[in-house]
Amino acid sequence: MAHRFTIGVEEEFQIIDPATCELRSHVSQLISQASPDIAEQVKPELHQSIVETGTRICDSVSDLRIEMHRTRGELVAAAERAGLQVAAAVRTRFRAGSTRSSLPESATSTSSRRWGNWPGRC
Repeated sequence: MAHRFTIGVEEEFQIIDPATCELRSHVSQLISQASPDIAEQVKPELHQSIVETGTRICDSVSDLRIEMHRTRGELVAAAERAGLQVAAAVRTRFRAGSTRSSLPESATSTSSRRWGNWPGRC
């Protein structure tokens, strides 16, 4: 029998004030507002202004995409119930001595088109 591969993703999000976009150390308040559907998938990080989510284990990339969308949506809703907002930040690697990203422009522009300024209010 062939080995069956599975996939899952962990993501970290910054917790921010919706009015000022400043970091807020309110991970406990956010987690307390998580729906039962994702309560076990939302975890605090060392820094109280960061929250981690983990998807369920998926059998395909297509299933993972749906699961990530669901998990992110539930996290945004929990943040809103707590009077907060979450933001994702990406660290791009640069070549030594260069100000250009080592990622092809098509990769970064595709991500921007797909996710935009998510959640988009700050």
